[in-house]
Amino acid sequence: MRNAFLAAVAAVALTFPATAGEKSRVTDNEIVIGTYTDLSGVTAMWGVNNTNAWRMVFDEANAEGGIHGRKIRYIVEDMQYQVPRAVQAANKLINRDNVFIMVANGGTPMNNATMPEQIAKGVPNIFPLTAARSMYYPLHHMKFGYAASYYDMERAGVKLFAEKYGKKHI
Repeated sequence: MRNAFLAAVAAVALTFPATAGEKSRVTDNEIVIGTYTDLSGVTAMWGVNNTNAWRMVFDEANAEGGIHGRKIRYIVEDMQYQVPRAVQAANKLINRDNVFIMVANGGTPMNNATMPEQIAKGVPNIFPLTAARSMYYPLHHMKFGYAASYYDMERAGVKLFAEKYGKKHI
């Protein structure tokens, strides 16, 4: 999955144009990737571990020369699992840090609150830390989930228990 993700970033980064008046989100030397997640709130264990995993992937890619010579700069913002802080963090990442993509943003309400701004600014939402249907629907080329939606998982589970095990009450 690491190689597939990095290859996808490379393919898009090579063709990513800056819009008129906008600072390029990909330069000849750098690709900026951002995350807002919970580093100090109720789901910090998930946010810290996930951030460390992504940082290791990006550090390894950078040690191997980056993506087509471009180093990945990874910026992480703590939103303490609070929607207002997530909105603030996303605005900083998008408007001040000029992130190319945002990866592994934490929480359904946070992603729902920030995704309109991301989409409006052309910043893809990659592998959010939620499988809510809103991460997939309505379909949009800036939304990339990592698993089946919670709805689809539950639907498959109920079908399995009803058809295979004959359960009538779940």
